[in-house]
Amino acid sequence: EEIFTFGKSHMVSKKVVKLKESLNSQFAAIYELCNFILRSHVQSPGSVKPSLIITTLSTLANFLEWIALGFIFETDLIQMLLLHFWDPLEYRIECAKCLNEIACLHDGVQQYQPQMILCFQGVVEKIQQL
Repeated sequence: EEIFTFGKSHMVSKKVVKLKESLNSQFAAIYELCNFILRSHVQSPGSVKPSLIITTLSTLANFLEWIALGFIFETDLIQMLLLHFWDPLEYRIECAKCLNEIACLHDGVQQYQPQMILCFQGVVEKIQQL
């Protein structure tokens, strides 16, 4: 709660690191829930209410800056966002917010540069299709 209330720019770096570590230990459950909801929609379109999908994408967008990078780059999250949640107009804004949060990541992403490039290319391709 404190992270989202005050923002990263208003906290000292030691506190940010401590909060990130705490959140990472708890995020697995949050990620699993988000992943379950999004995958349920992918596997059976129409089985999940659009409002729940939008809320899930919004939640994910808010957490992406604070979670372990493995949840983003060592899973198929980016591909799932691009393939299943960009094209439907009702999900595009929240999907774009998630992809924007991923694009804004700086600390520790050097080892995931190939995935960042693929993410960027995927977004460019989707924009070109508009």
